[in-house]
Amino acid sequence: MYNEKIATRLAELKYLFPLKNANITLMSKKNDFGDVLKFFAQIDSKNIIQKISFKATGCSTFLALCDYFCEIVEGKTIEEASKISEEDLIKFATLDQSRHHVYPIILGAFKLLVKKYNKDITNNKIVPVDKVDSKQIKSNTKKSATKKDGKKEQAS
Repeated sequence: MYNEKIATRLAELKYLFPLKNANITLMSKKNDFGDVLKFFAQIDSKNIIQKISFKATGCSTFLALCDYFCEIVEGKTIEEASKISEEDLIKFATLDQSRHHVYPIILGAFKLLVKKYNKDITNNKIVPVDKVDSKQIKSNTKKSATKKDGKKEQAS
C-alpha cells in the first residue's frame, strides 16, 4: 500500500509533461528495475531553474517522487538543487526496502543534467533561457509543413 503522500501526489502529477523550450534535457539509462527518467529544464543565466518537468516510465512511487523532486528544485539554483539528498526525499516518502532504488535514480539523473548543463553552457552549446530572443523561441516551436514540391515551410 502507498503512503498517503504518494497517493495524493499521484492524483495530480503537476510536472509530468515534456517542457517546451527547455534549454537542457537529459534521459537516464534504463536500469535493472525498468525505470527511465527524462528531465526537461529551463535554466537562466543566474543558474536558477525557472521551470522543470519530467517524463518517466516506472512504478507509481517513482512517478510521484519525480514529481515531488521537480516541485522542490523549481526556483532554486542548480547548486542549491544539487544539495538535495536522499534524506530529503525520504522525508517526503519513506519507501519500503524494495523501492529504495528510486531515490538514487532521481538524484543521479539530476546530477547528470547539471553536469551536462555546465558542460554545454561552457562550450556555448546552449543559451540560458533569459538570454533567448522571444522571436527565436516562437520560430523554434512552429511545426514545419511540406510543400507540394517537397520543400519544408514554416506553419503559421
